[in-house]
Amino acid sequence: MNSGKNSGTPRETLISLLILSALVSIGAAIVSVQFRFNPAVIQSTGIPVPSTGAEEAVSTAAAGNVFELPHGIQPLSPPETFSPDRLSDKINGKAELYLSAGCKGLRSQRFTDSLAEGRWMEIFIFDMGTHENAFAVYSSQRRGDAVPIDWTQNGYQTQNALYWIHGGYYVELIASEASRKALAAMETMAQRFMDATEVKTAAVAETELFPAAGLDRDSIRMIPADAFGFDKLDRVFAAAYSVEGIPLTAFLSNRPSERAAAELAAAYRDFLVQFGGVDITARSGLELPGAAVIEILGTNEVIFTRGNYLAGVHEAEGLQSAVSVARLLYHRLGESHSAK
Repeated sequence: MNSGKNSGTPRETLISLLILSALVSIGAAIVSVQFRFNPAVIQSTGIPVPSTGAEEAVSTAAAGNVFELPHGIQPLSPPETFSPDRLSDKINGKAELYLSAGCKGLRSQRFTDSLAEGRWMEIFIFDMGTHENAFAVYSSQRRGDAVPIDWTQNGYQTQNALYWIHGGYYVELIASEASRKALAAMETMAQRFMDATEVKTAAVAETELFPAAGLDRDSIRMIPADAFGFDKLDRVFAAAYSVEGIPLTAFLSNRPSERAAAELAAAYRDFLVQFGGVDITARSGLELPGAAVIEILGTNEVIFTRGNYLAGVHEAEGLQSAVSVARLLYHRLGESHSAK
């Protein structure tokens, strides 16, 4: 009589043991990788973790480093250079943003810190051509956990990285660990890079044209192309506002001439109407010369020009908040023009 139990053949038992052993090994490998170091580093850089063995360090003279290295920092690899057509080889998935903002090339290099075993870092130096282009990628890439730094106007740090603008360069310096010592070492490296890289003093004037009331200054960004889904709208500065708790975005773009600004404003209005927008200018209460107010998808868009500037409000949930910010922005642009 069969008892219902099946002990299996010796061959089946052996195969089962081998499968179980393989599963245990895979599980151990996964746990080991998870606790090796902060996984945010790989996510933000997209590069494999390099070995930090001393035998792999490259001599300073042989590497031709991108700048003079401070004490304790040694090159881990020679500098790499990427032309615009090879940018995706290094930053796959993000190259389009840099290219749309006019990127002329990228230099990168990895380093090891001899004062801390296992610590390594990598620098990414994007040549954006102009300070405005550099601001475009800097502002678009800004992390949610950004903490401003006091040694440059446009720069911030996260737990394990520094991000800043130097003239026409946008620079990222990312470490394999989140610690004060790592940040201190990277700050020294950043200063060395800035001292060694002469640039013209520059500022982005548009960031000062947004009215202060309700403005989130850290939100100001430059959209290099296809702003708000419209392929003709490029080089647009945008900023987040809150008016009595209602969120909206103010925007402005300096065009080559007053005529160019007016033509682009009309084209953007037509684009919105084409996709279901309704012109409610007559009942909006907004009395600005040539302005248009479009209701679309439950939000309100305001479009106007002042001199060479196309400006307005994007995706305002409340009509009155859109109108009030548009008025402030119109007068602010007028003040700026009068001051010149």
